Amino acid sequence: MKRFLLPGVLAFASIAFAQTFEVASVRINQSGSAGGEGRTEETIVSAPGSLTMKNVTLLSCVKWAYDLRDFQISGGPGWLGSERYDILAKAGTPAGDAELKKMLRALLAERFELRVREEMKPLPVYAMVVAKSVPGLKPAAGNEAESMRPGEGALEFRNTSMGAFAERLAKRPLSVDRPVVDRTGLSGAYDFSLRFANNAAELKGALEDIDRGKGESLFSVIREQLGLKLEPEKAALRAIVVESATETPKEN
Repeated sequence: MKRFLLPGVLAFASIAFAQTFEVASVRINQSGSAGGEGRTEETIVSAPGSLTMKNVTLLSCVKWAYDLRDFQISGGPGWLGSERYDILAKAGTPAGDAELKKMLRALLAERFELRVREEMKPLPVYAMVVAKSVPGLKPAAGNEAESMRPGEGALEFRNTSMGAFAERLAKRPLSVDRPVVDRTGLSGAYDFSLRFANNAAELKGALEDIDRGKGESLFSVIREQLGLKLEPEKAALRAIVVESATETPKEN
């Protein structure tokens, strides 16, 4: 098994040489950690150069910082997914999510003494393959940026490659329960839509039903409307093993 060591020695290197937050506050969320109504409600809001995380667990922070799902993270102390924190952080210059994630990794290593090991592990995925000889996809008509936006009862995709679509499937609002790997063999970019409802007002409810396992299966929608299908298999994916962390963060 090929392994890549991240923090440990490299945790300090990332703090020293990578861009870090100019100002950061990390505090225990007393109401969330104590239990009670609303204790599991988390919010993570990013904006160019700033990050606001409220009532989050350290596990949620690791997931966001390393862009992973639950099943890609193992190890760590028992409180990793139960104790709650509030994090407010600002960079000295505008930064997008990719930069904010790197800065959060350094912040977690500094304040929580978080040490992780990254490795490649065989994990469950869905392989996206062509189900019909002629998939229901149209080559992209223009040069606009790749996008997904809600329409009149459908999610509209523009200038989207199959690789980008596969990545989208594992994220909200579609939230397939495993990562999706593109095995279609289709190159280029496409314009297409996934219809879930008759109008924009019904779209949100239809997507929520899919997320709860109700209504029409997302798998069926993709097969019937696009001529693609998702097949379960295993593939080597990035995974994080949490080796150590401290429950009480260092003072701000």
